[in-house]
Amino acid sequence: MRGLRAVRGTDAVVQIQQSCKPLLQTVFHVRSLSALQMYSLWDSKALTSFPPHSYASYLIWNDLGGCSSKAIIPLGLYGAQLALNWAWPPFFFSARNLKMALIDILCLDSLAIGTVCSWYRINKVAALLMVPYLGWLAMATCLTIRIWKDNPEQKTGKSE
Repeated sequence: MRGLRAVRGTDAVVQIQQSCKPLLQTVFHVRSLSALQMYSLWDSKALTSFPPHSYASYLIWNDLGGCSSKAIIPLGLYGAQLALNWAWPPFFFSARNLKMALIDILCLDSLAIGTVCSWYRINKVAALLMVPYLGWLAMATCLTIRIWKDNPEQKTGKSE
């Protein structure tokens, strides 16, 4: 890769620590932790073991009294976007169907935004917990679009 040098052993760990530090400081507004402490926190899975949108869905479920008629739309949108999220990797990696992967992720973006909008009226904290997920989806969408554009489909018709 351009910009990264090949490193081994402890040099690789130091490089990863230094590259993760600005991201962690920005996302978590932490300035007092060293790069080694931040990497240890990340490596311990303390930051990744329970995604914020999972807790947000619990907040909505709890605020609406569980599986009630009021919860059908907000939790239905959440469930639908989870289904599309689970469907994207097989389209992209297994079937290598970039067009379907792109359609999937664009629908996923719409459902995720709809989920946030419906949750905002119920629980603002739950809606805000979805913001990092929306950021991740934006990056994944941009990558999917770029890869789709860079890899045009081959026409299967007869050549003359």
